[in-house]
Amino acid sequence: MTKADFLARTEKARLQHVVTESMTAQIFGTTGIVTGTYRSTEMLEGKAVQRRGRLINAWVYKATGGVSRLKTRRSCVENR
Repeated sequence: MTKADFLARTEKARLQHVVTESMTAQIFGTTGIVTGTYRSTEMLEGKAVQRRGRLINAWVYKATGGVSRLKTRRSCVENR
């Protein structure tokens, strides 16, 4: 699931809550990789849907100062 897919899905659904279950960051030179898992509950077509997912974010330090997120990837498993 891409970031666009995730955002499109959240626009259709009514999020009740999102909880980050775990998150780990690893640094490789000027690049940071963040991985983690999350759990969400949302209303979709009148039914409560619970989802668990994984996330991966890549961040790069800019020479001008600050950081830039390069890529976001999310996947989820639906529990009805």
